[in-house]
Amino acid sequence: MSEVKKIISKLKTILGKSLLKDSMWMLSSQIIGIFIQGAYFIIVARVLGAGAYGIFIGIAAFVKLLFPFVGCGSSDIFLKYVSRDSKLFRGYWGTTLLTSSLFVLGLVPIMLGLVKVIFTPDTSLLLVLFILLADLLGGKIFDLTSKAFVSFDQFKLNAQSRILFSIGKLLAAVALLVFFEDGNIVAWGGLYCLGSILPATVSLLTVNKLFGSPIFNLKKYPPEFTEGFFFAISQSAETVNGQIDRTMLVSLGTADAAGIYAAGYRFIDVGYIIIIAVMSATYTRFLRHGASGIKAGLTFALKLVPVAVGYGILSTITLLSIAPFTASILGTEYAESAGVLVWLAPIHLIATLQFIAADTLTGAGFHRARSMLQVTAAFINFGANLYLIPRFSWQGAAWATLTSELFKLITLWLLVFFYHRKATA
Repeated sequence: MSEVKKIISKLKTILGKSLLKDSMWMLSSQIIGIFIQGAYFIIVARVLGAGAYGIFIGIAAFVKLLFPFVGCGSSDIFLKYVSRDSKLFRGYWGTTLLTSSLFVLGLVPIMLGLVKVIFTPDTSLLLVLFILLADLLGGKIFDLTSKAFVSFDQFKLNAQSRILFSIGKLLAAVALLVFFEDGNIVAWGGLYCLGSILPATVSLLTVNKLFGSPIFNLKKYPPEFTEGFFFAISQSAETVNGQIDRTMLVSLGTADAAGIYAAGYRFIDVGYIIIIAVMSATYTRFLRHGASGIKAGLTFALKLVPVAVGYGILSTITLLSIAPFTASILGTEYAESAGVLVWLAPIHLIATLQFIAADTLTGAGFHRARSMLQVTAAFINFGANLYLIPRFSWQGAAWATLTSELFKLITLWLLVFFYHRKATA
């Protein structure tokens, strides 16, 4: 017990009391989310089977590539201004809701028209529609409400909202198990859609009640698409790096290979939950420190590095330890998923250090440079997948991911120190 107190005391020294409290709220929601999402994932993977699960993940991964362009970065502009001046909330809240809604209305019919081109000819239009509505509409509403809570430093409410969103998916999975034991993938799409939109709507109503209803005045509170575009590009590049391998495995490999890789990657996604919790709590602080210049931002960033390294090492050991048990957890058809965990075991160590450098750049006003590096990494990932997947299946996807992630880690930190040296010269 005394050792636990020492660790907490050390973290307070490194992070500061308020940041530790905010991180703990986010972390607690993510830990609860780990168990909820784990149960949801196991149910869906077992009921659908590797092939159908691979198809679902392939479509969902592609839809997630579109997600950052919903609103063209207006939500990040909203967070930037409101985190610095809460009086601007209602105006920028209205702007981001309106622009995001218009983008969803435009993207959904376009994507339905391209289904047969992007996916196999027998892909269900209804399944794609359900996933589009779940991840573009429900997912975007949830993302906007999360940013609203963060902008007011309401991490407790944000944590509760995240738990609610996870519960929605779990209830959908339970309904699939109870009512559709034959693994009806279209039925799962409908349940998945409801499990996203309903809890997101509850969070939206909560934000409006607590912080005020939106004001729709684009002249006074412009969406600022020029600046927002680079936020969208940055997020899109990150999504490409995280999702394109699963989509390309469906088209260049096999549905079974996509299912095996996606199943293994779900364990890795669990580790990302903790990273996202801490980075969500620190993001507004990067913006505030960065307003004084990159020197202040880097000083804050370096305080987080020991925590990032410690977590990365612990995560690597955990993934290697879990790998032998994947077949017992998911079923024998997912036995190869153990290899995914082994190959990608260091991914969280790379990611934590990478996020710190990236947010340092954004906070100090160098988001455009960050975006360009992330886009370059996305092209590297895409090209590597294009070459490696037909030759090495999911192993090729793993190699492509590690290559692009290491590229980002090295170049982002080089850029941070370049701007820091330039500012202090």
